[in-house]
Amino acid sequence: MGAAPEPIAIAAAELSKRFDRFTVLDRLSLEVARGRMFGPLGPNGAGKSTTIKIPTPLLDATSGTASIAGYVPQLIPADAALRYPSRGTGDGATGRRFHNVRIPRHQSHSAN
Repeated sequence: MGAAPEPIAIAAAELSKRFDRFTVLDRLSLEVARGRMFGPLGPNGAGKSTTIKIPTPLLDATSGTASIAGYVPQLIPADAALRYPSRGTGDGATGRRFHNVRIPRHQSHSAN
């Protein structure tokens, strides 16, 4: 017998996003298990921020689906989503942080 699969925290299926004629995401599919860290890497314009924003009420996908802890934030009314501590999931377990290019020398990388 194998171990039970870990619950999925973040899921995307065939996720695409276009801005006018520019395709930022093209059928992205991924699953991130609960308790795991996920950090997209890539050059400017690769779609990292877009990938993170779509499973929240911040940005809608052109096609495909995305969810956090089973919730599809675009299906939650905007006024209700604002009451949740983690933009729609209600569990407070998600967040995002963009890097700060000015790291104070007296702080460690984890403190910044």
